[in-house]
Amino acid sequence: MFAVRDWYRHFGVTVPDWRKRSDDHIAHELEFAGRLLEAGASAGQFGDAARFLRDHPLVWVPEFCTRVSQRCRLKLYAGFALLTLAYIHGLADFLGQASGLDMTPPPLRLSAVAPLGRSTPTCADPPWAWRLSGEELAAGKAEKHWPREQPASLPL
Repeated sequence: MFAVRDWYRHFGVTVPDWRKRSDDHIAHELEFAGRLLEAGASAGQFGDAARFLRDHPLVWVPEFCTRVSQRCRLKLYAGFALLTLAYIHGLADFLGQASGLDMTPPPLRLSAVAPLGRSTPTCADPPWAWRLSGEELAAGKAEKHWPREQPASLPL
């Protein structure tokens, strides 16, 4: 969250009431990427937008969208998640070509403790967390890189 906040600060952007919706919320990150794209389009340079997208949203948004599309009850939200997934991958391809940057995101490092101090994972936790006990999560067995594989097909 603080690395994203540094990006925002550098470009004179603040998040309204970060206590309700954190700086690294998907809405804020994608809106900020849009601002960088607008600035880059007028200057003919997309390096900042490409670096931000690669180092922040691309690290976690594809897996998030995949999980939302597979777990949500309403097909509308599954559709939004799939559209976001397709858009972010297309944008990454465009920005990689326009900026000449490698758009491979850095690995996502997960916290070694159970989210919010819970001893058992919830549906929001990664699938492998369900196979770990609270003690294993607290002992650091959760430290691993998030899988980056794309699902074979996602039904709408």
